[in-house]
Amino acid sequence: MEFLLKAATSWPVLVHRPPSELEMVHTALDEIIRTSVKSTRNTARMYGISYRDAAYVNALNRVYENMRYSSYAA
Repeated sequence: MEFLLKAATSWPVLVHRPPSELEMVHTALDEIIRTSVKSTRNTARMYGISYRDAAYVNALNRVYENMRYSSYAA
């Protein structure tokens, strides 16, 4: 993130500061939400179903994939 400081010459000086923890969390959540919405939209279009049903299908697929590669698989 960036912000401007006024120097003695009245020219703006660009100062870089590291992102705060809250900004990093917001950025990560934003990316997760964007990815989930895109996946839901693609599933809804592929199967011709509602977004709600597509989100449910995606959730079941994630559970299936996690169980498939875990020690709980039969």
